[in-house]
Amino acid sequence: MASQSHRCEEGPPSATITGIEASRHFKEFRHPSSGAQLGGKARPEGSVAGFDLTFTIPKSVSAIWALADGPTRARIQAAHSAAIDQTLTFFEERVLQTRSGSGGVAAEATRGVLAGVFHHFDTRDGDPHLHTHVVVANRVQRARDGRWLTVDSRAAYKAAVSLSETHENLLLDELARTCGMEFAEREGRAASTSSAVVLDAVGVPETLLEAFSSRDRPVKGLGCCQPPGRPHLERASINGPAPSARVPK
Repeated sequence: MASQSHRCEEGPPSATITGIEASRHFKEFRHPSSGAQLGGKARPEGSVAGFDLTFTIPKSVSAIWALADGPTRARIQAAHSAAIDQTLTFFEERVLQTRSGSGGVAAEATRGVLAGVFHHFDTRDGDPHLHTHVVVANRVQRARDGRWLTVDSRAAYKAAVSLSETHENLLLDELARTCGMEFAEREGRAASTSSAVVLDAVGVPETLLEAFSSRDRPVKGLGCCQPPGRPHLERASINGPAPSARVPK
């Protein structure tokens, strides 16, 4: 689970705040260490506070992580973190932007990204499931003048699949390099739950994957399975209802 305190990378060494303070700053669009207002205040009727980038790893790798010795688990977690860091660099440099002008007609470059990282290690049913939520604040600095504005959500949503693929490919490369793992396309019954190509670590039996998939069984009964191992991008409307889906063309 995530820590109850959060350190601000750009703040002074003593800039540690509680989870409650961090949550309030995030919802109110305030600087994580100084508390200064970042751009306009949240609307009383509710504002989109941020976006949840969820990064998961293949089920077979979670199974290995759960059963491995300490050093191996540390290498798997390090590979996961390295892949996330590189994916966020891609997100910051190639995806993240803001808009200005009438109806948001102009896309504008930004600098930096403000986000909180929360590591989780299992599902609600207790199955091993190493995954990370990166909650990106709906405030970003415009590059040309440093003004704090909202994130262009349309660009972020359009990049969801590319972010997923980027993280997954980087993760598998890291695991092959640091742990010597090999990967192959999933076969058998597990492959029938998705039309996407799903890669799993070679040598992990399907019976073990099924044993660690207690949440899949009731979902399969509803006929609405999602492909495993797919990060997704969600709109986190923390203060109230989601805003209008209308976006500038």
